[in-house]
Amino acid sequence: MTEPYQTTREQMQALDRRLERLEMAIGDVAFALRRIAEIGERLTDGN
Repeated sequence: MTEPYQTTREQMQALDRRLERLEMAIGDVAFALRRIAEIGERLTDGN
């Protein structure tokens, strides 16, 4: 039987900060992909 993994408050705070940065990075990537799609549409439409 394995013992449950225990985290300290400090570890949880560090994980929370990393998660926040990851969420921001994902948002940035989503924005960039939307912009790329818009540019691609304009190029194929001849504008």
